[in-house]
Amino acid sequence: MNKVNLKRFGPGIWAAMGIQAIRITGMSILFSYLSLYLHLQRHLEMTLVGLIILISGLISGDSAWLAARWRTDSGTGGYLSSSRLRKR
Repeated sequence: MNKVNLKRFGPGIWAAMGIQAIRITGMSILFSYLSLYLHLQRHLEMTLVGLIILISGLISGDSAWLAARWRTDSGTGGYLSSSRLRKR
């Protein structure tokens, strides 16, 4: 069984991963209470609340895909292809 060498990634990658994990955890907790708030306090139907969350997720995914595509097409490469992260 091959072991994965995680030490090859710099501290910037680990910081970005930690921040992303905290952000995703916070958003998953927030959506539960946001749905209840919009339904009980703002009197929106739960179908509409679900549709709002679905559309925001689709926009988020599409914008991330477009940003990655733009970086690749413009020749600047992605985050992992930075010259500071390559082995010397």
